[in-house]
Amino acid sequence: LTQAGSADDELAWVAGEIRRLVQLEQYRYKDISIAVSDLPGTMPRLRAVFRDYDIPLFLDMERPLSGTPFMRYLLGLLDTGLSNWSRQALMGCLRSGLCDLAPDEIDCLENAWLARGLFRKDRLFSDHLYQDHGLPADVSGAEESPVEPEDCPEQQPSAAADQTDNLLELRDRALQPLRSLLESLTQVRDIRDKVTVLRRFLTGERVPDRISRRIGALTESGEMDAAVALAQSWNAFSRVLDQLLQLSADLPVSLQHFRDLLAAGINAASSGVIPSAIDQVDVGDLRRSMLRE
Repeated sequence: LTQAGSADDELAWVAGEIRRLVQLEQYRYKDISIAVSDLPGTMPRLRAVFRDYDIPLFLDMERPLSGTPFMRYLLGLLDTGLSNWSRQALMGCLRSGLCDLAPDEIDCLENAWLARGLFRKDRLFSDHLYQDHGLPADVSGAEESPVEPEDCPEQQPSAAADQTDNLLELRDRALQPLRSLLESLTQVRDIRDKVTVLRRFLTGERVPDRISRRIGALTESGEMDAAVALAQSWNAFSRVLDQLLQLSADLPVSLQHFRDLLAAGINAASSGVIPSAIDQVDVGDLRRSMLRE
């Protein structure tokens, strides 16, 4: 047994022992396995320490698909319509990385919405509230502070009208497609029509292409497990839609029920990843490590 002063010290000692075994004892990384009692809680620091020691790592664990960028986008989108365009739901969708706006543009919009208390459907789409004189002195809907104001482009004293036009253009790019989809989903009654509307929207917004680019970026950065989970979340979503059409295509459902069906179907799936290289240290929880034995 070895006693360490902190979790980081413990991980550093383990990494050092692995390097010693590989360099001095002729071990291969694939000969070494680590069993961790709390893998989700240990994983971030484990990744960081092993990256510092240049040790290839394979995390042998099932990953829920509900936390992938696509699921944050999809559920945030549907929850936006169900929550009267609340901040949590709308920003969860916009900040998923699958929208048509850059992060600084999303920051700028969020600043404007918070400053004006616009996180409600009737206010988000009221053009006059985006003008400077539309700023209320006491906004009941702006209970949270905006993100850092320097994220927005600097405003010149004579450029208030230009900034208003810019905000409205960003708002329309971000929200008009979402509003059209949510209105269409509300108008159609049965599962078949809702699935058709949703698929047409995702294709029109090029979401599959954005997912492919995100998978490529994750792969290039070495985050294979995140890349695989994202791909599998899209595949699980497609399977759930197919199953809904097969089992209950003509069933009338509300938007809330439709959202819950999608979430339940995808949450039931999990992502298991095949090692991306042969020579890697295998890390798993105690149960999976015992099963390997």
